[in-house]
Amino acid sequence: MNIEAIVISPHIDDAIISIGHTLNQRYDKITILNIFNLSQEIINQTIPRSVSQYRKEEDQIISKNYGYHFRYANLPDTSLRNIPWNNPSIPIDMGILNASDKWVWKQLQSFNGDYDLFIPASFNLHPDHYLSTVLFSREHYQSFLKNHNFFIYADLPYFFQKYPRSPQHNGIALLTNEIKTRINISQELKRKMLTAYSSQISIQRMDFLTISHPYETIWKPNELFFIHSQTRCYE
Repeated sequence: MNIEAIVISPHIDDAIISIGHTLNQRYDKITILNIFNLSQEIINQTIPRSVSQYRKEEDQIISKNYGYHFRYANLPDTSLRNIPWNNPSIPIDMGILNASDKWVWKQLQSFNGDYDLFIPASFNLHPDHYLSTVLFSREHYQSFLKNHNFFIYADLPYFFQKYPRSPQHNGIALLTNEIKTRINISQELKRKMLTAYSSQISIQRMDFLTISHPYETIWKPNELFFIHSQTRCYE
């Protein structure tokens, strides 16, 4: 196993949804940097207390069972900023982008030694997810990436899923020439991990993430990939 993995996660659960199996199998130490952890978005209405706190408790299940470490930027997601999550035409909120940049940069500077950095491949649709990718196109991140080992990961479910009323650019065109690794998952392990996030993952989504897509995907791109990702285009 490698020593450590640092993972950029747009929301609580996104890192586990997308590459939880890969991280569990390949790394001794894993730290998840959650950017938009403040939320009121759930798939049911049965939670009697703060959604943000409840979702942190879901993370704690993963921490207890698998030893993951979690850090939180405490920034509001789209449900608290009162913007739709599925409208790719919404402009980037520069205030939110700058706050994300400042927090992520501070976190990355706090790690010592060698580690692998995982960044979501998010190109459109959900504003929070896209922002989590495009901030790495900024100049100081470009310099940082030249000196660190990094990967991008298929940000599930958005990366592969099509939405009839909202065309989804899933970025495959940008990744054609990049080195790709597809990791077959243990459906049993992945489903066990995903059950921790009951506020977000329905049976249908569970099946999509384990049966329809029984693998996780990462790429080893050039840092200029993030410059290209600034252009929002559609397949």
